[in-house]
Amino acid sequence: KKSTKALLADARDYLLADPAVRNMVGDSISLGKPFSQSSSKTMVNGVTKSRLQLVIPISGSQATGRIRLVASQDEITLLEVDVGGRVIVVPLDKRRRPDE
Repeated sequence: KKSTKALLADARDYLLADPAVRNMVGDSISLGKPFSQSSSKTMVNGVTKSRLQLVIPISGSQATGRIRLVASQDEITLLEVDVGGRVIVVPLDKRRRPDE
């Protein structure tokens, strides 16, 4: 099971890999502590599936905002950046997983 810290590290890598995010927030991106977190577990056919949603402050050299991260089974399934109401959905196929 991945820790929240590991998911945040993955999220930061995705954010840095997206030129649209870097254009909006700046290059030196840092993530704060999550200020909203919800998780749920469901069982389907004897298999437990976990889902986690975090809202995290983000700051860069040009702007600050927040990101919404949704993870299922320890993989990020949605990553959105919101800066002043402008939302970018970050593509999640930009980099290969380091453990592949």
